Amino acid sequence: MDTPVNKYNNLLTVAMPVYNAAAYLPEAIESILNQTYRDFVFLIINDCSTDDTEEVILSYKDERIKYVKNSQNIGVKDSLNKIIELTDSKYLARMDADDIAMPKRLEWQLEFMESHNDIGVCGGVFEVFGVENHIAKIPYEDAAIKARMVFLNQICHPSIMLRMDIFKKDGTRYGVPFDFNDEYGPKISELEDFALWHKIKSRTKFENIDKLILRYRMEGQNISYNKESLVLERKKTFFRFVLAELGIIPTETNLVYHISFKYFGDSKSVNEVSEFRKHLDSILLENKTKNIYGQQELATVVEDKWDQLFYHLPPLGMNYVRAYWNISGVRKRKHVVYAFKYFVNRRIGRGD
Repeated sequence: MDTPVNKYNNLLTVAMPVYNAAAYLPEAIESILNQTYRDFVFLIINDCSTDDTEEVILSYKDERIKYVKNSQNIGVKDSLNKIIELTDSKYLARMDADDIAMPKRLEWQLEFMESHNDIGVCGGVFEVFGVENHIAKIPYEDAAIKARMVFLNQICHPSIMLRMDIFKKDGTRYGVPFDFNDEYGPKISELEDFALWHKIKSRTKFENIDKLILRYRMEGQNISYNKESLVLERKKTFFRFVLAELGIIPTETNLVYHISFKYFGDSKSVNEVSEFRKHLDSILLENKTKNIYGQQELATVVEDKWDQLFYHLPPLGMNYVRAYWNISGVRKRKHVVYAFKYFVNRRIGRGD
C-alpha cells in the first residue's frame, strides 16, 4: 500500500515527482528550501526509484517536506494526479528533480497570482543548461501563449504555479486524450502538461512572467530509432486532436511538418511546400469562424512558422526555394542572403 498521508491545507504546495534522480536531487531540493518565500508544503513523491533517491530525500529534516513513496512505479502523469488528490492548497507549484529554482521564484509567482485573479497558470523565463545553454524565448501574454500552442508547448511545466481550482472544480486531471498501445506504456512523451493546457485554455488565462525563475536541465539522450518513431507517432495523434478542434483533418505529410520541420529533409516533392502553405492558411480560416485563438496572434504565429520553413529548403534544391518565393510573393532579404550563402558554400565544398 502507498504510504498514507493527510491532505495539506495551506496557501501553497510545491510538488516534485522523483524517479532515479539522486545525482541532481540535492540541488533541486535545496533550491526550493532556500526560497525567499518560505511558508509552503514541499510534497515529494518517490515513484519507486532504484537509486539513492530515497536516502537523499530522507537526509533533509525540514518540516516543510512531506514525503510519499509510491508502492509501484506509476509514471509522471499518475504521480501528478496523486499529488492533486493529496493537496488542498490554493496554489500548486511544480518542480522537477533535476532543475534548479531561482531564489525568488515562489515569491515572484505568488505575488503575481495574488494580484491577478484572472490568471490560472503562471510560468516564467527559464534558462536551459547542460548539453545546451541559452535563455528560452517564450511569449508572455495569454493570447500569444495560446496561439503558439497550436504548434508548440509555450509553458515550461516545472516552472509553473497554478490555481488548484483548475482541478478541484470539475475533476480535470493530467493525461492525454488517447491511450498508449505499445511496450513503453505511459513512460515516455506523455505530453501530460501540454494536454492539460489545451483542456483548460477556454476557461482560464495563462501568463509567463518576465523574470528568470528556473534553470532547466537538458541532458543528452540516446534515443533509439524505434523509440523516436514511437514518440513521433504519439505527437501525431496528439496534434490530430489539436487540429480537429479547428475542424482540420491534416494530410500525413502536413501533420509531420506541423510537428517539426526537421522531417522536411525527407520531402518527396516540391509540391509539399505549397501544400503546407495551404495547411497554414486553413488554420487561420477555420479559427476565424471558430474563434478558439486570437486571430491576430495566430496570424503572427502562422507567419513565423512559414518563415521558419524557408531555412529547411536550400538543402533540397533551388526549385524548393523558388517555389517558396513564388508562393510568398516576396523575397525577404534575410532569405535571399541565407540562400546565397548556402549555395556558395556548397559549391566551394564548405557544407552548410
